[in-house]
Amino acid sequence: MTYQEIVNSSDVKELNKILPVVQRAHGSNHPEIYRVQEIYTDILKGMKLGKSNEEMTKLLNELKSITGNFTVPADVCATFCRAYELLAKLTEEISKAD
Repeated sequence: MTYQEIVNSSDVKELNKILPVVQRAHGSNHPEIYRVQEIYTDILKGMKLGKSNEEMTKLLNELKSITGNFTVPADVCATFCRAYELLAKLTEEISKAD
């Protein structure tokens, strides 16, 4: 997949919808979700602008770090779980992008 295909994917569209929901529902107990949203936004911008692999790798590594490699907290809803699942998939797709 190319960056453009990833940006236009159904997974990205779903993440755009559910990350704000996760923030509202869990932000007080999991403030890291706000940084996750910021990094996600930077990743999307980076793909749209054709950022270098080095720059994208830095963002992806920060996302993995802040999420504990997408480890879902025990006290969250299914939507939070889905967001981390999609973020993990997105990270993998970006790493393999043409």
